[in-house]
Parts: sequence; structure tokens; C-alpha cells
Amino acid sequence: MTRLRRAGSWWTALAGMAALAALAVPTTPTHAAARHGCTGTIHLFYTGGLNDTERPVGVTGDGTFVCPVEADPHRRGRISLSNDGLPALLSCSTGRTALAGRLTWSDNTETVFRADESEMRDVSGVRLLTLKGTVTGGDFTGYQVEAGFPLSREEDASTCATPEGLARHSGPFLIVISN
Repeated sequence: MTRLRRAGSWWTALAGMAALAALAVPTTPTHAAARHGCTGTIHLFYTGGLNDTERPVGVTGDGTFVCPVEADPHRRGRISLSNDGLPALLSCSTGRTALAGRLTWSDNTETVFRADESEMRDVSGVRLLTLKGTVTGGDFTGYQVEAGFPLSREEDASTCATPEGLARHSGPFLIVISN
């Protein structure tokens, strides 16, 4: 039961971020209002290990997502992301990083984005990394991107306390693309 409740709070927190993201991004008169909210599961890998000391840590991830209210081909796809070559100082509970990512839609078209703003938030024992950036190529070029996913959980505390740290983590994520 505890796990289900925590997982529910993750989704609640991520859904709350989506609602805020959707409201926070103004539309421009040259574009019709468009917001694409997608959720999924992401598998993250930490090069150098994520532990209690804020330090440079490589983050790569991949996963799948669905956008329940969108039409094909923007209804589902795959995500990949990385902070390779980008600024990053992270620990299990603090830090900031830039991330570059790619959404590959069901018809193999792509949306490429870069998020240079990040913030760590602790929600019900889950350390969420929230990101803001811009679509830099493919579908939705010029649109804004906001995303969030868990970097670590309360249950990872003993692993985070080791010099090797956390090597991987999986969990839900949310991404909102809006103009």
C-alpha cells in the first residue's frame, strides 16, 4: 500500500507541474494555443554515481510516453535524454543540470529539445528534477518544454550515502510542450 500511495503522489506532483506549466507559458498571437501533455516511464543512468555529495554526474535516460488527448502521430513515442557535455552538479537531493533530449513520435518524426533551467524539489520523499527549455528542432520547433521526473527516492538513502552512489533509477515522468 505504501508504494502505491507514494507512486500516486509522484503522479500527483507531476500532474500539478503540468498544470502549472500549461498556465505559465503564454501563447503568442502568431500561433494557435497548443499544449501537449505526455506522461511515461523513464529509466535513468548516472555516470559517476549519484550520492550525497553535489558533484558532476552524467545523466542519460530513455523511456516511453503517451499523450492521451493528442492525435496520431503525437499520441505516443520514445524519449531519450542526456546531460553529456552540459553543465551538471547533482547529488541525490540537490543540484542543477542542463539536459538535451529527443522525442521520437510513433511515425518516427522527432522533437529535439534542450532544457537549461532545472530545479530539484522534494515531494513526499521523492526528489524531483524539474526542467524548462525550448524545442530546438523537428516538430514544435520554438515551443517551450517543461518536464519533471524523479531523480531519487527516500528509499535510496543508504545507497546515496555510499561513495559509489546510485547508478540507476526508474520512474514516471511528465513532459509538456506548449507555445
